[in-house]
Amino acid sequence: MRVSSSRHIDFIILDLIVIELSFALAYAIRHTWDYLGRDSRYQLGALIVAAASAIWILLSRPYEEIHKRGYLKELNAVLRLMALICATLMIYLFSVQRGQEFSRLVVLYFAVVGSACLYLERLLWKKMLYIRRGSVENIRRVFLIVPFDRIESMLAMLEAEEANMVAVAGIMLTDGDGARNGRSTPNAVSRHPVIRSEKVLEYIQHEWVDAVVLFQDDIDVKTEHILDECAVMGIAIHRLFDTGRDRYTVKTVGRLGGVYTLTESIRVVDGYQLAAKRTMDIIGAVVGLCITVVLIVIIGPLIFISDPGPVFYSQKRVGRNGRIFRIYKFRSMYKNADKRRSALEDKNEMEGPMFKMENDPRVLGSGPNGDKHGIGWFIRRHSLDEFPQFLNVLKGDMSLVGTRPPTVDEWKRYEARHRARLVIKPGLTGLWQVEGRSDIHDFDEVMALDMKYINEWTIAGDVRIMLRTVAEVFRGRGAR
Repeated sequence: MRVSSSRHIDFIILDLIVIELSFALAYAIRHTWDYLGRDSRYQLGALIVAAASAIWILLSRPYEEIHKRGYLKELNAVLRLMALICATLMIYLFSVQRGQEFSRLVVLYFAVVGSACLYLERLLWKKMLYIRRGSVENIRRVFLIVPFDRIESMLAMLEAEEANMVAVAGIMLTDGDGARNGRSTPNAVSRHPVIRSEKVLEYIQHEWVDAVVLFQDDIDVKTEHILDECAVMGIAIHRLFDTGRDRYTVKTVGRLGGVYTLTESIRVVDGYQLAAKRTMDIIGAVVGLCITVVLIVIIGPLIFISDPGPVFYSQKRVGRNGRIFRIYKFRSMYKNADKRRSALEDKNEMEGPMFKMENDPRVLGSGPNGDKHGIGWFIRRHSLDEFPQFLNVLKGDMSLVGTRPPTVDEWKRYEARHRARLVIKPGLTGLWQVEGRSDIHDFDEVMALDMKYINEWTIAGDVRIMLRTVAEVFRGRGAR
């Protein structure tokens, strides 16, 4: 679910100020206040801390549900953010070879002081906001237009999500006088007055009402007239969606072709997050292609000797939302591998529209039973065959981290629910690869991990997956 950083601009500003003051205090503890403003080391450190703080605040979503977080969850969020900032500072200093002239105690003091001050600042500010929310000038009184069978759930939702922030000014039941459900219209629900439809406009006009909240799929002429008159009076109208029925999508309002649209999608992310992911993809692809050039010189001749023919292999794969593209790999199988697959379908170890086989005789140097460990096994074991896919990443067909791109044959066997894993670009690696790789034999498990990745995606999460992937590749655990 999209959480706009602009909603928490107060926390952003306060955090940035506290982080910078904490760094100054940490530097002064280690050195002195006297020359703080003229010390080039402090100025460089403060600049890097400010940049790192802004970047990680934008990319790691540290304010998601911040008002609902308890003490331990808030502490965990603070420690995670400070760890990212300190790690960025250290990496930068050593990358520009200035780590020796910068005291490590400053970073240690900064981590301790910054975490304590940031944690205290957030607790105090949340406490102040909670007190302010209960004041009269900040309370919003809303008039509810809702069916009788939904009123209790709506009141419970407002109490749970908007406690001390929203008060109910009145209720109009869209069931009319109750004739349709055999009930009579009550005078009040949970001590909130129930107003008949013919009296609603007069009531709203002379009462304190900030907004009208509508929960109704089918709006009759009478209700539509009430909403039109409320708009004329300048009262905001909120139309709620049935989130109980639509559990799998996020709804947003946007524009398409010059008209307003109500968009439903599995996940909504901010544009700057996608830009950051693409930037990371480009940088990673350039580095990966440099390594690929070295691998061509080393393993290219070995592939050709094992089975004379092309060193590279390309195959049609299915990308984001059904786009067809060609994937590039080092060839780890014999040239006729695709034609031989149909004869091996009965040995498929995966349940679902995906093919995996432990002792695959199509792998270079595997022998007739597929149990020998030749050059093809080594390439696949350490995922060396994947390196040419950095070209796909650079072209934009793939991302560094995503879901596994299915073959066209696998895609044709997908059920409707399987297609959801294609809403993002496929990746060189992903949550499935680091959680088990070929040790997983049920496609539903792959699907569950892919959907977890999509729903919980963050830039910081991508970085963690890439680091785990590097460790898995060196160990060669689970790959076939």
